Amino acid sequence: MKYDGTVYAWGRNDYGQVSTKDGENSIMNTPVQIYSVEYDAEGNAQYTLLENIIDVAAGGYHSLAVDSDGHVWSWGLNDKGQLGYGTTENSGAAQMVMIGDNQPMENIVAVAAGNKHSLALTADGHVYAWGDNTYDQLGTSSTVDGDFDKYPVHTLHKAHRQVEHTLMKMAL
Repeated sequence: MKYDGTVYAWGRNDYGQVSTKDGENSIMNTPVQIYSVEYDAEGNAQYTLLENIIDVAAGGYHSLAVDSDGHVWSWGLNDKGQLGYGTTENSGAAQMVMIGDNQPMENIVAVAAGNKHSLALTADGHVYAWGDNTYDQLGTSSTVDGDFDKYPVHTLHKAHRQVEHTLMKMAL
């Protein structure tokens, strides 16, 4: 992440983790600016460069970013729902993370990414988690879809404190 709020990536791009927009599946030897994608009512993709970013995190093969409006963006591998779109389709461009019914996450100040799960901290101290929960890494008592959640879920109180502490240390 650069001081101007733009984000760059390089390296392997086999799951879209470098976000080349065109889905090029190769090794990127030089930094590439990350694209975002939003879809209009007809499902047509509108690509723009990801900007105004205040925090980033990298997981196993996926990445997260928080913009200055407190929204979370994610891209890359999504086999366990770690991108938070409600699907398990990979994404070669950053998409806004949603909380069910197409509502964007709001008021987020920090993100963290595990191998195949993701976490977000709100300004008022709430923690959301999504993705792989095979070993209860989401801090929730159950999952919606087998051993993972494809949308962010609010963590339970006990795990909330541990994850919140970790995220707060990362945000400082």
